[in-house]
Amino acid sequence: MIEDTIDEKELAFLNELAKYEGKWVAIVNYGSDDEIVVGSGDDAIEAMREAEEKGFPDAALLKLHRFDRAYVPTLLNIKLELQSTFGS
Repeated sequence: MIEDTIDEKELAFLNELAKYEGKWVAIVNYGSDDEIVVGSGDDAIEAMREAEEKGFPDAALLKLHRFDRAYVPTLLNIKLELQSTFGS
């Protein structure tokens, strides 16, 4: 069953993510009640480097797109993002 309510902890995490709009973030404990942003940057490498420096080499990476627009991922979008992060 899908819950349609957001508890205070989830809302606090969503508010935390709002600080990183348009950035890559590294998150630990992704999908649990204890999610924490441990790195951020303009690209995935920068976010992961910050997470590793803080002792989190296995953090999950997530691109936070602008919140004022809908984003529908396509293979082309993913390919372009990977190229901009890792080169061609």
